[in-house]
Amino acid sequence: MRAYLAGPDVFLPTASEVGADKVALCRAYGFDGHFPLDGSLRPDEPTLYDQGLAIYRANLQIMAACDLAFVNLTPFRGPSADAGTVFELGWLVSAGKPVFAYSSDTRPYTARVTPDAYAIERHQMHDNLMLDAAVAEQGWHIVAVPEPDAAEPLAARAAFEQAVQLAATRFSRSGSL
Repeated sequence: MRAYLAGPDVFLPTASEVGADKVALCRAYGFDGHFPLDGSLRPDEPTLYDQGLAIYRANLQIMAACDLAFVNLTPFRGPSADAGTVFELGWLVSAGKPVFAYSSDTRPYTARVTPDAYAIERHQMHDNLMLDAAVAEQGWHIVAVPEPDAAEPLAARAAFEQAVQLAATRFSRSGSL
């Protein structure tokens, strides 16, 4: 089964190494992992804007070709998941692809948001209710494992491995998606 690896990992200084590690871990559990920066994406468009469009289109093609996804919802540049990753999660769910989400931040959303004049979702969920519910409606949960000593806590490797194990167990029991 082909698995799309979504998340802010692509912004890490060690993105290629993190991606290769996650692809190898997928392989160890019987999945064919596809990291967005696996070397096949080299847009040579004339402008940065056109390069952005090429990356978007290429990632949609990769997601469409995959059977499931592992989605890193570790907070990035704020209290919530990366905006691009959130888009990918929504696209994948709407395409009927099973999504296994994970994070290295174990705190609920309310503990990460600074109170202000606006209402805060208080549904005892890991992140925005639309993200948690999208995963929960598929019968899964967001795997959250702290990684205080990890070299790259944003990569959420321990949580990723648990999500991959969960997927392998689910599919070995059912024999299909």
